[in-house]
Amino acid sequence: MTTFSVDTHLFRELGELLVGRDSTALVELIKNAYDADATRVVVYGQSLSHPDRGFITISDNGIGMSRSEFERGFLTIASRVKDDATRRSKVFERRYTGQKGVGRLAAHKLARMLEVISARWSGTPPNGADQLPARGTGIEVKIDWDAVEASRTLDEVDHTDAIAISDADGGRNAGTTITLRRLRRRWTPTEHGRFLEELQAFQPPPPLVRPLPRNVSSRLLFDAPRVRDVSAKEGVHFSVELAGDLAPPDDYWTAMVEAAHWIVEIDASSRTKEVKFLVSPTSSTSEELSDAVPREFSMPHPSPKEGPFFQARILKRTGVVVRGDERLKKWAGRSSGVRIFMEGFRVLPYGEPTDDWLQLDRDTAERGRWYIDPESDIGSQLSAAERGPDAGLNHLPNKHYFAPCFLQNATRRICACSLIVKGSYLTRHSPI
Repeated sequence: MTTFSVDTHLFRELGELLVGRDSTALVELIKNAYDADATRVVVYGQSLSHPDRGFITISDNGIGMSRSEFERGFLTIASRVKDDATRRSKVFERRYTGQKGVGRLAAHKLARMLEVISARWSGTPPNGADQLPARGTGIEVKIDWDAVEASRTLDEVDHTDAIAISDADGGRNAGTTITLRRLRRRWTPTEHGRFLEELQAFQPPPPLVRPLPRNVSSRLLFDAPRVRDVSAKEGVHFSVELAGDLAPPDDYWTAMVEAAHWIVEIDASSRTKEVKFLVSPTSSTSEELSDAVPREFSMPHPSPKEGPFFQARILKRTGVVVRGDERLKKWAGRSSGVRIFMEGFRVLPYGEPTDDWLQLDRDTAERGRWYIDPESDIGSQLSAAERGPDAGLNHLPNKHYFAPCFLQNATRRICACSLIVKGSYLTRHSPI
């Protein structure tokens, strides 16, 4: 009987297409932990420059997996496990962020051996925010990708050599630990540094999602931006700890907050039918410019039913970062731009050094004169000088902005998001 057949190189081919970077691969595994209702994930790396003995572990305290769930989810190509009506997680009702099958492709891209130890949630209420009680037994899994690819098609895979699944002690609490062994390549110091930088950029900069110190700015639209859309358990948090060879270097983001001259906040949340903007000088700017004061603007939401609904906190500097600190300058050049986050995870390529999605670099290069309709929503709130033709001469390029935009609806209406951010004129006209 004639039928379809799937070559085992499918994992390799799709991995190269869908998981372009090593850092992206690791982030996909972290997303799976988020979708599994983990509140804490620890990512540990050791001996990354020595592929044979190096390894990476991703440990979470989420709901875990049973044997049948692992087989239906991880071992099923294009699994429908997350295709329920709500596409939300079981415990905390988080919007799913993982993509079909990308987790297994990520594991394949990074290493030749995958080990999984998982204890399944019992279904009873949590023992506190960080503990989900487990059932009596769990599972242990080993997948040898080289053994899988030794066969020509998936039907011919010898599961005895390639895939081993056994029962294990489930432990008191639920959770999953994934270990990646026999890394596919070694990282040079330069590649290692780039990998760390990309990995750390997948989540919002901590200083920008916490309440800003009062000595930075005395007036803001919100204490902390809403990063994720969580229907239940609003107080439940999610944290990622990078340890071992993956531990982050100096906290440059704190230095960037202190070096900012202006803070722009945008509130386009679903609670109201208007978009609010606040342009506020930092304390250092207020001391230098006596006429620099916080200013608030508003406009009707262009699509109050469909969205996008988001909040943004934008740092803007008008001069150099920090004189004399060459490492910080290089880091700032790679980390600047207005970046998009969906449910708290970075959406590439928005905000990359070569991505001018808001056309700020183009506007700066053109230095053209412009006109703002004085009867428009924003124009009516500006002075004659601010909406005059010389205002366009004050444009600044992407490297002067450090900003996360937190989209909270699953439709990814990023084009509409750009209309709000750029349409406000507040990220580029003369008041800032």
